Amino acid sequence: MNKNLEIPILVFAYKRFNLLKKLISSLKKNKEHSEHKLYIFIDGPKNLRDTLKVKKVKNYCKIICGFKSIKIIERKKNFGLAKNIVNGITQTFKKYECAIILEDDLEVGKFFLDYMNKCLNKYKDFKKIWHISAWSNCPLWLSKVYFYDFYLSSHMNCWGWGTWNDRWKFFEKNPNKLLKSWSMDKVVKFDHHGLFNNWSQIIRNRKKIINTWAVFWNATIFHNKGLCLNPTNTLVINRGHDAQSTHMRLNDKFFQPNKLINKRLTNFNLIIKKNKLIDKLILLNLRIKKIFLKFS
Repeated sequence: MNKNLEIPILVFAYKRFNLLKKLISSLKKNKEHSEHKLYIFIDGPKNLRDTLKVKKVKNYCKIICGFKSIKIIERKKNFGLAKNIVNGITQTFKKYECAIILEDDLEVGKFFLDYMNKCLNKYKDFKKIWHISAWSNCPLWLSKVYFYDFYLSSHMNCWGWGTWNDRWKFFEKNPNKLLKSWSMDKVVKFDHHGLFNNWSQIIRNRKKIINTWAVFWNATIFHNKGLCLNPTNTLVINRGHDAQSTHMRLNDKFFQPNKLINKRLTNFNLIIKKNKLIDKLILLNLRIKKIFLKFS
């Protein structure tokens, strides 16, 4: 790891002890884990029923070891997932130039940190790249025929990711501003012609039906014509497809690769522009999946 760029790992947790334990265990299988400071942001319980579960998470976090340092930030009240994440990242970036962000329902491969460290260091001065994702919806058949280990896209994936403070400073969660200023053509492109529900999430946030953060980071990147770097082989799996998920639907697992690839990614010879062909093939693959899901 480039010693000139200190990269903390931020983990956002709530009440899912078993999943958090699996995440930490998977991180410790990365040989670089001892070089990283670990920050764990534990949200406060919503109700009395969750109090004991949150306490179990807090007690577990106190015995985690093996990282360069560990700091536990316990919310005194329930922030909710969106506020916990946005506040945690924003506070961290007052001190650090970049960070790796994980939620408690993820499991990472043994080359996850190698990949994130290399990318965050290598592309920090490539200002068109705003987001490093370790998860990919690239189908396995495509990853086998595509020469490079990475591709650039305008669509943001937030299951295991990193960014820099000079990009995050533009983040804004303001649905009213987006609704007033974005043209219909821009909305259609943001939704990839109806394949994603990005814009409906913006509307539902405005109506306070949901309270999410990721779609606004996606919108920030899209508005600024930023690019997201994605691996062709996913280095992260989401294990949070259960009744305790905040926003994940059970059938969302249909849209993610079901195999974690433990492969060191090495081919960094990227042309810094959106890979339209890969994007089209991935979107076509997702469209086929949606049709299949609709009639299954």
